[in-house]
Amino acid sequence: ESRSISCEVFKLDGNRLDDEALKDIARYLTSFNQAPVLELHLSQNQVTAQGVLWLLACVAMHPAYPVWNQEAEQFVPLWVPLEGNQISQEQGMDLLRSCEQFGIGVCLVEEGCHSAKCRCSDDVAGRKHNCVAHLSQMLENPATAARSCLEFHAKPIFSPPETEIELPAEKVRRQKPAVIYEDADIACILKPAGWVCSPDRIDCSWAKLSAHRRDRK
Repeated sequence: ESRSISCEVFKLDGNRLDDEALKDIARYLTSFNQAPVLELHLSQNQVTAQGVLWLLACVAMHPAYPVWNQEAEQFVPLWVPLEGNQISQEQGMDLLRSCEQFGIGVCLVEEGCHSAKCRCSDDVAGRKHNCVAHLSQMLENPATAARSCLEFHAKPIFSPPETEIELPAEKVRRQKPAVIYEDADIACILKPAGWVCSPDRIDCSWAKLSAHRRDRK
């Protein structure tokens, strides 16, 4: 990255890659400030729907995806062919439902879609959206799947709130941060609203307190 050299097309077809290998690829994709790869060819491997979901979740959290294409004048999702993997029609539909639940937009490659253009992106007129991947040839019958509903990647800071929340009359405890996933290289932590990541005004000696005394703090 420091020398501005990258490989925009990864052709990993037929390499017997499984979900563990896909996790390593996801870590690589998200280790750069810019999007290092525009096409990730994964056909004829051994990845499952769970592995693809992991990949999509990592890419969705990276601010570089989808990638701006100057020629098409739109943000274009990562191109991911998935033909010949261990993903049945039912598992693929479950994957799409999980994507919808997590707010991850995907395109199943409509007519006119290719690696440098997405028909779905036409709906948002050049603005950045949440569709992060073209899942090409994942389903045997993609026509049975509902089209992913695109949302804008970010919303104006001072836009009206979408949900009105009634503040309780009595004092309540904040939800604690929680570790969602952790391994030797990466950790994904839920940070509830109201918590900060700045060390300012944090007393490091609290780490030695018992869980009960920390809660009281």
